[in-house]
Amino acid sequence: MKEKYFTFGFIGAFALVLIVLFILFMIFGGEDSIGGEWTAFWAAFIFLFLLFMIIVVSLFLRRLKQTN
Repeated sequence: MKEKYFTFGFIGAFALVLIVLFILFMIFGGEDSIGGEWTAFWAAFIFLFLLFMIIVVSLFLRRLKQTN
């Protein structure tokens, strides 16, 4: 039971970081900001990379739980 809550807490923490990063990049990544379009590109790249990492970690933890 504790592993389930740990997994949800791990994914929840990642989701919280994603939301905060996304809000920051939405604020600082506009067209008239310093980075311009490149900032928006890197924001999208980091967002998708972290989303991919959440999926990989959740699948890995699920596989690890099945083997035990």
